[in-house]
Amino acid sequence: MLYNRFISPNAYSVVNAVRALYVLIVVQLCLCLTCAQVRAQDAEAAIIHDVNLNDHPELTQLSAEERKWFRIFQEGNFLADGWQAITRKILASTPEAERAQRRIALEQLGYKIGLEWSRSNDIRRIDTRMLQEWGGRLKKVARQNPEQIPDLIASINQELDEILD
Repeated sequence: MLYNRFISPNAYSVVNAVRALYVLIVVQLCLCLTCAQVRAQDAEAAIIHDVNLNDHPELTQLSAEERKWFRIFQEGNFLADGWQAITRKILASTPEAERAQRRIALEQLGYKIGLEWSRSNDIRRIDTRMLQEWGGRLKKVARQNPEQIPDLIASINQELDEILD
């Protein structure tokens, strides 16, 4: 090795030890960053908790296929944001004092929409186009006029009630 020419065998061992220490530090740094990301995700999850299928009796009565679609609605996929992501974006632009109340309103609306959308195509009364339209409106208002979000939630809820009656 090149080191043998310029460094004594003892010094060569020191160089290897320093390399090993450097690798260990880099690995620990990566682990710390990963932990920080997990903590940030946990903090974000504290803003909105996931809808648990067991929290709502209606959800426990869904078929396995309907539960799958309810989860897709809530969590999203590579094609679209889920309701939870939309809710997080809205809550991020919501004043702290209003966040809890707005979270509850959004969770109730998302539960109601998701429950109907998860049903089979031949009987459901909410289609994907409606989801895209409502989600788009919510995101736009959250970006441009966040103070109008409560009115928009009420409006979408009223539209939903008319569809489901």
